[in-house]
Amino acid sequence: MQSTKPHAVLFSSPGMGHLIPVLELGQTLVNHQDFEATIFVVSSDSSVANSKEILRSPNPDKLRIVSLPQVDLSPFLDASAPLGVKLGLSMSLSVPNLRTAIASMNVQPTVMIVDLFGTEAFAVANEFNMLKYVFITTGAWFLAVMLHTPFLDLKAKDDHVIRREPLRIPGCEPVRFEDTFEIFDEAPNAFPAVQGMARGMLAGDGILVNSFEDLEPTSLKALRDIKIFGGSGLIPVQSIGPLVRGINSTVREKNHELLSWLDLQPPKSVVYVSFGSGGTLSARQMEEFAWGLELSGQKFIWVIRPPADNLDSFYFDHVGVAVRLRPTNGVVSREEISKAVRLIMTDEEGKSIRTRMENLKKVAKKALSDGGSSNISLSKFANDCRINLQKAHGA
Repeated sequence: MQSTKPHAVLFSSPGMGHLIPVLELGQTLVNHQDFEATIFVVSSDSSVANSKEILRSPNPDKLRIVSLPQVDLSPFLDASAPLGVKLGLSMSLSVPNLRTAIASMNVQPTVMIVDLFGTEAFAVANEFNMLKYVFITTGAWFLAVMLHTPFLDLKAKDDHVIRREPLRIPGCEPVRFEDTFEIFDEAPNAFPAVQGMARGMLAGDGILVNSFEDLEPTSLKALRDIKIFGGSGLIPVQSIGPLVRGINSTVREKNHELLSWLDLQPPKSVVYVSFGSGGTLSARQMEEFAWGLELSGQKFIWVIRPPADNLDSFYFDHVGVAVRLRPTNGVVSREEISKAVRLIMTDEEGKSIRTRMENLKKVAKKALSDGGSSNISLSKFANDCRINLQKAHGA
């Protein structure tokens, strides 16, 4: 059946850091670009129990959320394999299920949008004559690092990992060894897998980034310049963020006590601490962190996960500010944690950080408003999809 509206198929890996932005993108297309959308989510042990509320569509008539069957990774990977490798294989093994689901749809989809682990599904998009886009849920600098990996030779990688030299990315800030990505020093099969994902991204019609022009102007400019970034400069890179999850009535009801307390606090007076869906601390580090928060004298909300066995390093995060904390003998001390908290909350030394975040908050809101950079980019993407729909109808 043909539709007069573009219909987007979104294919998401199970990690919350990918799933939530993909859901927000689907809702944005439906609510602001007059799309219909179907989001296919790969199920996993870690995500299903935590995502039942998340996977309920707020608008089932226009936005469908479908869980694909869980796939068995045990014949292919050890339990100790890096998380990224597991996610990539889960997506790859789910492509046949995705194809079957799309073939049974009543409406011919216009565009397929995948996260960085899902580019193997582009073969299905080609089969059904869909446009193909990758959605990067993080930022442009991360995308630049990813797209540069196929061009890294062994010497460049060894200079970074072994000799701890900065990793130079064309037209962008280099990656310091202290800030390096796990892909460079994880299991041997992790890095080739990332190189394969990067090549897969370049096979699409465009890349959507959950960022905005005023946040990452240097990286976005480099990604769009063929003289700087080679082949990747040929593929459109559109910044459409920041896509953030709002607090709906279900979330507010479930967290009524917490949110009621938060509503009573003065503005900018509470620290929010979270290490993401995959971040955990050792038991000893968790104790030090708790003492550090207490010693800082600041009010806080801390999302706690079960402790891990060890920790190499971690970020303290507050409203988008990342401060690198380095451990001594495997543990960051309570004193260093307390100092970092006070730095970004109250100390005069951290005033410039707080001022910058206030400014970024304003320009982020402007980017999403009518006439803002992200709004324009998303509208251009939507218009390309409408043109493709008209071609499919023979217009």
